[in-house]
Amino acid sequence: MERDGDIMSGLLSAVQTFSKEIGFGEVPVLSAKEGSIIMTPFKEGDYRVIFFLFEEPSSFLENKIIEFTQICEQELGDEIRQLQRIKMYNDESKMANILSRVFSSEILKFYE
Repeated sequence: MERDGDIMSGLLSAVQTFSKEIGFGEVPVLSAKEGSIIMTPFKEGDYRVIFFLFEEPSSFLENKIIEFTQICEQELGDEIRQLQRIKMYNDESKMANILSRVFSSEILKFYE
């Protein structure tokens, strides 16, 4: 789903600022009325992976999200850095492959 870059940029800035101010670690979780938002950073560069969840994540899921972020950075980092601005990563086959490896193929039923 495409969204305006300014909206995503504003969301990222707010999450980063909030995370720094309250001292969250690697997996900042923001609770919302109908779910949670998790943001995990790349170790190199100012890039984040964001998950929008309908329920608060378990520790197991938080660890899987960290693992997913690390694999994305290792396998897709160069491609993502070449985007040069906030965009959604659109190589569906590569992303689906990583998602199914980390979370199991069951997750693909939620993947568009």
